[in-house]
Amino acid sequence: SVPLKVRSVFMGALGYFILPTDLVADFLPVIGFSDDIALISYVIANAIEYVTPEIREKAKVTVNKLIS
Repeated sequence: SVPLKVRSVFMGALGYFILPTDLVADFLPVIGFSDDIALISYVIANAIEYVTPEIREKAKVTVNKLIS
């Protein structure tokens, strides 16, 4: 039920974190991770509206299994 445009944003963000190339080099103090933080914030803001109560419950169960 997630639109293709939003899925593409998620896939692009994942690819951005996996690829060794980066818009701003991560070895630069403070500003190196600013682009990463901005991307994470954008993706989370887009994802929130697609998280259903069922998905939240499934995530809670999974986290509890991992912790126990």
